[in-house]
Amino acid sequence: MGRHKRLKTLPALEMAATQAALERLHNHLKFDLVNLVPTEPQYRALERVSLEICAAIKVLTGDDPEWQQHALALSLQPGMVRREQ
Repeated sequence: MGRHKRLKTLPALEMAATQAALERLHNHLKFDLVNLVPTEPQYRALERVSLEICAAIKVLTGDDPEWQQHALALSLQPGMVRREQ
């Protein structure tokens, strides 16, 4: 039996389902991050997962996740000082 041919990109329905699952996980992590001390290893581990979720969504869709677009728009409003990271 031959090997199946792998796709270069996900079909649109699979991409939408994967994006929705990643967004649900990100929303779940937000609640955990609010309850943890930022200097602790569990917080930092979940924060890294959250950042990778954002990167994955950008690769899948070509755009930043909706929550990052909103945050970026707010940070670029006139009179607001953008904090260096």
